[in-house]
Amino acid sequence: MKKDSNSNFGWFVIVIIAGLWLLSTILANVYAYASRKSIGAECCDEWFSNSTSSGACSGHGGVRNWRYHYWYHDTKHPQLYQAILFLPSNGGGSCEDD
Repeated sequence: MKKDSNSNFGWFVIVIIAGLWLLSTILANVYAYASRKSIGAECCDEWFSNSTSSGACSGHGGVRNWRYHYWYHDTKHPQLYQAILFLPSNGGGSCEDD
């Protein structure tokens, strides 16, 4: 039985596209983490602080989440970039009631 060269070519194209997607996802995440800018913190009592250093929420029960600005926030559809490329959202902390 003779192999169909077109079916092999189809798999080759799928593998190349998947590889390019994986590579772009990895590079986008590396760039997102490398270029992120700290913009403040969300405190455990739901207070927002613009402080980016330790003690940012010292009077509010500690930091629940650190807030960052990523490159894709400046695009027209940041949620789309975040979903397709598995990009990070704001970082987490911990509170006693969580």
